Amino acid sequence: MANFAAPPVEVPPITIGIERPSEDFIRNSTRRVELSVSGGKRLERLDKLHEAMKISLGGLYPCPEVVQAILAPVAGETKRVLDIGCGSRIWSVEMAREFPHVEVLGLDVPQAIEHWKGEYPKNARFEATNFQFAMPEKYLNRFDIIHLRFIASAFSQFQKSLEEIQDCLKPGGLLILVDSTGLIMGEDKVSVPRMRSSSNPNGSQLQRLFYEIRNANASLGLDEFAMRATLEEGLWDNTQLDECGAAEVLVPIGGWVQAPDPLVERNLRKAGRLMGQNLEHIQHSHHHMLQNLGFPTGLSREWKKIAAAEINDPNRKTLLDVRVLWGRRRAGDDLPAPPLPIPSMGSEEGDRTPRPPAPAQQNRFTSPFYRVCRTHREWQRISEVRQNANGWIPEPTPFVFRRHH
Repeated sequence: MANFAAPPVEVPPITIGIERPSEDFIRNSTRRVELSVSGGKRLERLDKLHEAMKISLGGLYPCPEVVQAILAPVAGETKRVLDIGCGSRIWSVEMAREFPHVEVLGLDVPQAIEHWKGEYPKNARFEATNFQFAMPEKYLNRFDIIHLRFIASAFSQFQKSLEEIQDCLKPGGLLILVDSTGLIMGEDKVSVPRMRSSSNPNGSQLQRLFYEIRNANASLGLDEFAMRATLEEGLWDNTQLDECGAAEVLVPIGGWVQAPDPLVERNLRKAGRLMGQNLEHIQHSHHHMLQNLGFPTGLSREWKKIAAAEINDPNRKTLLDVRVLWGRRRAGDDLPAPPLPIPSMGSEEGDRTPRPPAPAQQNRFTSPFYRVCRTHREWQRISEVRQNANGWIPEPTPFVFRRHH
């Protein structure tokens, strides 16, 4: 796997005395930082992120034929969806509206409750729980779909948490994992711009910032790199899951996209503006975290200013690398996932009259930056092509690990 980063940069050593944070801090990780820094504005950011992803995916979820088959009404069965790390609740609410016969449960950390406002459909409900350490036993084998979006780096033991989450699926249930590798990509969808540094002053400040954030999270005991490895490898080697797939979703940063099709251009520019606003908020909140870890305040302010200018520079033409993974729970050890359920026409108990799945979302927008892979080999080729195009570049020592003795 290639390391895409800038060459080492000369900086003065920084004195950082870090004690291991409390389990409560790890439990809530960067989500807690955002809530404490910006309160309700964080949820506004998440709404913008939601809209950017919905445009980029062409809807609320990937593999629509599988999702709609799993959630199609079946007489005598209750279909359930779990949204872990539901944030502003917008994905949960929209899923509840699209599938009014489905019970939708949204979970997030207790600090999010005070910012949950507004009405929501009767088939949706929300709970506060510290899901990062253990899933409640009452959720085992209960859900038809489990959705996690941009929360994977909140876990201190990512693989262990993922196994417990998968145990909450019914056999044949679908896991959907959406997150970012944190890489900033070039317009060609292959090149990875180098980080800004003293020897590369025109490099990407966002690239450098995400690099520092990943390492800061790791220093706090969060399993950042296991999460990222899973995004890069996919779920094909996961022994609990079958019928796996993955998608590369490159989301524009800023409204720079030009396209022959006016609809494509309009949608991608909207998604890019929303993603740019989202990244401005992220870099603001995470600079507070870096400063708490000893990052110099003056340098932090300088980086924020440069990163904001980069986000709003139409000549940059960059994309955020987002990965979408999915897989269905097997029927048992070494067994395939059960066949997709057959919907039924009637409402009477035992009525198994075949009924076609719900039609695909009308006019699903297909982004030219969206690529689906059905096999592990296809997915591995994405990293190989990038490695061949960019080569291996040594990474600088992260600020959070520098010590002055």
